[in-house]
This record gives sequence, C-alpha cells and structure tokens, in this order.
Amino acid sequence: MSLTKISAVVGGALVLGGAAVAGLSLSAQAAEAPAADATRASAEVSSTTTHAAANEVAKAVDASTPSAIQEYGTPGRESLAYVAAADPANDLYLTCIADRTESAASAATTTGTTTTETAGSSSLTRPATAAETAVGEQAEAFCAPLEPAPPWELDRSNPEAPAFAAEVVKRLKAAGVTEVAVAPDDGGDRVAIEFGGVQNDASSISKGMELLPSVALEVARG
Repeated sequence: MSLTKISAVVGGALVLGGAAVAGLSLSAQAAEAPAADATRASAEVSSTTTHAAANEVAKAVDASTPSAIQEYGTPGRESLAYVAAADPANDLYLTCIADRTESAASAATTTGTTTTETAGSSSLTRPATAAETAVGEQAEAFCAPLEPAPPWELDRSNPEAPAFAAEVVKRLKAAGVTEVAVAPDDGGDRVAIEFGGVQNDASSISKGMELLPSVALEVARG
C-alpha cells in the first residue's frame, strides 16, 4: 500500500500506509471531511498511476531480458551412451551456469555448501559465502530451461521406462554391482538408477557408473 494513500481514519488519527499519524480530533475530522475526501481521491489516483507506470517498466524490462533458451539455444535429449553428468547434451546448461557464476569471488558448488581453493600445495575447503550461494541459486534458476530431457528409455513420460530401468539394474547386479536400485520417484522427469545403497558403497558406485552406459545400451538393443 502506498504511503501517500489515506486508507482509513481510526480513533482521531489518519492511517497512512499502516502508520498512524496523530493530532486530528474527531470534531476536526468532521469539519475537514470534504478536504480529506479530496486529498484521499487525489492520493488514490496518484498511487494508481504510479503502480501502472511501474508495471509498464517491469514489462519492458522482462521483454528486453533474453531467456536462457534465447541466449543459448534449445536443449536436446540425453543419450544412453553417457552417464548423465558427462553427456554433451548438458553442455548448454553447464556453459550457462559457468557464464553466470564467473563474476563470483570464487566458485561455489551447485548446492552452495562448499568451495575449494588451492593455497600453495594445500587444498582448503570452506563454506560458501552468502554471496556465492546467491549467485549459484540465481544461475540455476536462470539456466534451468537448458537442462536436457532424459533418454527416452528413462523418461518418466514413457510408460515402459520403469521396466527398462529395472532390467538395467538386474543386469548390473549380474555384472557384480551389488548396491544398485531403481531410485524412488522424486517427482522429476526421469526414472533414475542409484548406486551405493545406504552405506555409499564406493565399489558399487565406481563400477556401476563405469558399466551403466554399456549395460543400458545393451538393454535398449534387446
């Protein structure tokens, strides 16, 4: 609510944008009612005009600011031939993130929890600063439209995706990956496969990530 708009008269005080301004008696209010009404009407017109102008400025700024897709191009779809993080289909998204975080004092992780710096021969890890975290969050929000779609075989909109993922898990286990499972539905667009189990078994993670592309392609070819 605009501070110039008279919104109410309460107990002998004018309320301006929620802040009471004392010094006006009830009898004075009655005597000055026409003037107060005129002031109120003028203030409301002024406030409405100001808000309308601000909205037009905001629309102009939005229209002049390119979206991530306008700036970088249309994202593609990932391939089974790659572990998702290494898929070239992620290049647009990763380039966008890098471009929009390079102005930060030092790089923050995408989760905003830690930053690693090198001092001499030592590697020092410290919490990300509030500024770094904000930069990362803003970059992720802007670049989100550039995230590629998952492989069709693992796309949640594909009714056969759960069965495909289950078969990949079965074959990975047969290949010696002990801790591997179809991940619970997190509401995302892909049926994911997770490695390591509750104990974060390092062997299952490394071996599973190594074998995943070839096993997934094998299942896709039938």
